[in-house]
Amino acid sequence: MQSHAGAARARAARAARAARAARAARAARAVPPHPHTHTPRTQFIEPFRCLDDLAFLEIGVASGYSLRMWREFFTTSATLHFADTAISTKKHEVPGTKVWIGDGTRPELLRSIAAEAGGRFDLIVDDGSHAPQDVRATFMHAFPLLRPGGILVIEDLNSAYLPRGAGSATGGMHAHRRSRHPNSHVEMLKSFIDTLNRHNFDANYTAGVEGIDHEIGSLFCTEEACAVRRRFQRRAGSSSSWEEQQAAHRHRRRGARKGAPGVQAA
Repeated sequence: MQSHAGAARARAARAARAARAARAARAARAVPPHPHTHTPRTQFIEPFRCLDDLAFLEIGVASGYSLRMWREFFTTSATLHFADTAISTKKHEVPGTKVWIGDGTRPELLRSIAAEAGGRFDLIVDDGSHAPQDVRATFMHAFPLLRPGGILVIEDLNSAYLPRGAGSATGGMHAHRRSRHPNSHVEMLKSFIDTLNRHNFDANYTAGVEGIDHEIGSLFCTEEACAVRRRFQRRAGSSSSWEEQQAAHRHRRRGARKGAPGVQAA
């Protein structure tokens, strides 16, 4: 007959195995279907999924579906931040999230959120009005608030091809198409390619965003979304890859959070 001590050890082992299985299941759990399925997740969003001190902001709450989706997707215990102009969206808050009421194009609001999130953001998702002037304003005021290597995702680029005034609230995403707007956010993103290659024709070139685009390190676009990454300050003679620099940057942040001597957060 098994001793009481042996039985207790067996129960503890079974409980540990069950706990490990539960953690693995949570980590592998599929994210529910959502309009964000076109977000370039694999290449750029996935690396942030398990970042302990993630500083995240999404502009645009609407029905709250994406708020719940992101809260389930990220494993961090840090608060995820959201902004919307509609007071009614405050009701969509769940534990681990905070909805700010205000205009995501306004620098004062963005700076306040950044201050509460730790000073700078790792990831910002612009899923707001999708109006060209708003997307441009959000880029100009939000992109400088990213940490080096941080990413701004601009979503629903199909809105640039809708008739003026059409959108999810008026004409729907299936409204009749027309030729693209010359000053749309898609044209702005195209101009960022010129910015990245400006050393070939004009080192001072900017895509109408007051030189803020000079901080762009890379641009990745997929169907209906683009991820704009802020560049790292590479030291002279350094050949470190972005992944290596990001890993070192996170190590410095962890050290700063723990109060390691001589280490400062970015």
